[in-house]
Amino acid sequence: MASSRNDISGNGVATALHPATPSHMLAADLLVVDQLITIPTPEALSTASPKLHDQYEQLDSVLNALLAKRGLGQGGKISINEEEFKQLSLAVAGLPAKMEAGGSTADIVTTLKNLRGGKLDVDFLGIAGHHDIHDNLIVEDLRKNGIKLDPGATMGARSAMSFIFRHPDGKRSIITYPGNAAEKLNADMITDERVAKSDRVLIPISLWSKFDAGLPEALLKKSVEQDKEIIITIPKQARFDYAGSEDLHKKVIPYADVIVADEEELARWYKTGTDYQAAITQLHADMVGRDALRYASGKTPRSEPVAALVKHKDDSVTVLVAPSPPGVAPVVAAARYEVPAPPSISGKKHTLGVDDATYAGFIAALHNGLSPQKAAEFALDVAQTKFLYETVRIPSVVEADPKTKERWKGLRHGLGDTLEDIENAIGFARTGVSNDVDANTPRTLGQKAFDFGLYPLLANIGVIALSTVVTYHSSFNQNKANAFVARSSWFKDQLGKLPALGKNPQMVRNLNMVIWSFIDGSLLSPVVAAFESKRQPISRWIDDKMGTTPDDKSVYDKEIQRSWQDVMSARAGTFAFVIATYFALNAKLFPKSTSEGILAETKAGTGMFKRENVNSINGLVFDVPAQKIGGWLSEIPFIRKGAKNISDNQLKGMAKITGTAARKATETDAHYQIEGITYTGLFEFVYSSLCTAGLYLLGKNFAAKRREKQEEHSNDSNSVATSNVPIPQDSPISWAQKVNAKPPIEKMGSYLESVDKSRNSAIQIAN
Repeated sequence: MASSRNDISGNGVATALHPATPSHMLAADLLVVDQLITIPTPEALSTASPKLHDQYEQLDSVLNALLAKRGLGQGGKISINEEEFKQLSLAVAGLPAKMEAGGSTADIVTTLKNLRGGKLDVDFLGIAGHHDIHDNLIVEDLRKNGIKLDPGATMGARSAMSFIFRHPDGKRSIITYPGNAAEKLNADMITDERVAKSDRVLIPISLWSKFDAGLPEALLKKSVEQDKEIIITIPKQARFDYAGSEDLHKKVIPYADVIVADEEELARWYKTGTDYQAAITQLHADMVGRDALRYASGKTPRSEPVAALVKHKDDSVTVLVAPSPPGVAPVVAAARYEVPAPPSISGKKHTLGVDDATYAGFIAALHNGLSPQKAAEFALDVAQTKFLYETVRIPSVVEADPKTKERWKGLRHGLGDTLEDIENAIGFARTGVSNDVDANTPRTLGQKAFDFGLYPLLANIGVIALSTVVTYHSSFNQNKANAFVARSSWFKDQLGKLPALGKNPQMVRNLNMVIWSFIDGSLLSPVVAAFESKRQPISRWIDDKMGTTPDDKSVYDKEIQRSWQDVMSARAGTFAFVIATYFALNAKLFPKSTSEGILAETKAGTGMFKRENVNSINGLVFDVPAQKIGGWLSEIPFIRKGAKNISDNQLKGMAKITGTAARKATETDAHYQIEGITYTGLFEFVYSSLCTAGLYLLGKNFAAKRREKQEEHSNDSNSVATSNVPIPQDSPISWAQKVNAKPPIEKMGSYLESVDKSRNSAIQIAN
């Protein structure tokens, strides 16, 4: 059972405000695409091609010039203008790079969503463009993670791009082009209605440097007016290029309920240089401001104290707890905890995104009712899990491999949320509803139309038409020199040599038709595979045109994507099924039957025909109806005349090729043609429909099995390749308990005395 935030000792005495109630969060920031580029070591560069060597040299020159222009060296973080962006883009063009959706705020809220699932809905106030590949990457990433982007794609907008250069010494230079979101996103978008939907608002302090101050100030003001829980984030180098109020942090922090910060960035704001402890102490003092302001304005005291997490360079964290205001029980004194880094990551090279994962873990744990100290321990559980991946974030639970799913499951268990199975987490992360409801989400009109258009219309009708033409010529064309007929005759001769078939010409004919029908119909399989590769975008396009696009667009991702391999395997599997069906239906179930089938030539080219008795299901389904329908059609003069002309042309064609005299077509030849075409049409309709159904169902099944097999044999390619990073076997790991760290706590006297102290000097807490 998760302990209460009020119970800072973790003993579960008090009750949190709403630890188990689903919540709604509003966040705002730039949308950012991270382009990750690793700079080779000098040794590696010396073996590179001259062209590649020169390109890296040029990049090094451009990068260092941009950093030096702002008084920084490698490892700095800067914002650049459009001209500089073009210059840098040219320098990196063609170099090995990996592109991912990034941005500190997006990293935090997506991790929060994956951790809390259906207990958290997130609205992200941000703007992306319409057609740029980078914008599409961000929009899709947020959608897949269950984050609602508002207003989202906007004409003329462009999201931010961060070039993240990893140097050989492990430092990272982050060069960000902010795009034009700052021009499109403004204070007018911070409406009372938008804020009212949420009970928590996440405000990065960097908003004041990225946008006109009116936007973050409106967001903060409306959040305070509507008494929302306010989360302030101060991630690494959030102050780059900020030239506003020097005491902005002093104005923002007193309104915060939860604060997460990087120690270096905190020191930059508090101007304490490398004295990070001094910055932390001053932050602790400013945290008292929330309850002081609420007390002064007569607002109801919060049930939880203000809590802050400060992350250190070595991945350990400091947790700060402000004293509880009067009238709130139990009484909480100001407290500070030092939580060491997990052994698995202590002293190791930092991976991108660990800070944001830590912040998300802390916020999620507080919202789930854990005490600040326990929340910090959980935050480092999330951090060490993120450390296993070179990606910007822990891969989303929606598309994770089995190992990653187990890690997410372990993390959620650490929050006190035991899952029946990981599918529940997938349902939560995609739609914010439990898997039972998620599984019953209806398919859209576009998805149904795609299936209907591809299979019953294109595949089935197309195969029937193609196979009918080819099969007719193979079996009933009287020009025995025709290529199709020659091919078919040779194959029938081979089949006739088989002991089980040699005495049954009718069975040989039908089996020949089945096999060649399948082979010829398979020509459409690549077309089906090509359409299948575009299943999701085509379904969405249809819905857009029909006005049936659902609010929850994750419904498109739930459909299993068939690959070329799946389609071809399904076609082969269908063949086995059809052959088995044919033999089963060709058994002599009615040996005494006197029903007559269609006409058959007793000897090719002689004009002599006979009817054979039908004694199988195939005969009753195809031969008998074809004979009856053919007889009816033969009574229609223009059909009979047309069939006779077809027979005449075929006989003349054979005579021309063989150099013999052409036999004149008779009325029996016309009957033969009509019955043959009718038989072929019925035969192809049934067996091609079976093939199409098999193609659809088996393709879906093969795709599902393939995905399961890939997951089972996944070698966890996302994990860090460094051999000295151990993978935790149990999650969560309570390493803080193992090292027996007992944080010092100082009781501070009365609440009003502490408020008075905060106005004049920083709170002094023993270390």
